[in-house]
Amino acid sequence: MRTIKFKGLRVDGQGWVYGMPTFYKKYILNDNKVDSLNSYEVIPESVGQFTGKLTSDDMEIYEGDLINVNKQGIPLEVGWNNDSLSWFLKHDFGEKPLCDLRFLDKIIGNIHEK
Repeated sequence: MRTIKFKGLRVDGQGWVYGMPTFYKKYILNDNKVDSLNSYEVIPESVGQFTGKLTSDDMEIYEGDLINVNKQGIPLEVGWNNDSLSWFLKHDFGEKPLCDLRFLDKIIGNIHEK
């Protein structure tokens, strides 16, 4: 079964929160609990979905993450293609499908982090 979850950057500057988005991606319910103590306001543009893929060190990959590939130090952005309904790695030469290969070394950031 596929795991569906998201992450978003908190508006209070306290990092990322993981769970399910609600209210037009403005809040994320942490741990999927409907409880005001577990709901955090996030920057709507920063909300990214879990791809279902892992890096070589078993870190979850989310939309908007920047991935180091083959230890080359070139960050590639993870995105979603609505036409082909698939995840991809974006680089200067176009898009490459995001495969379940272990060449994805590590997450080095996210396009929404400063």
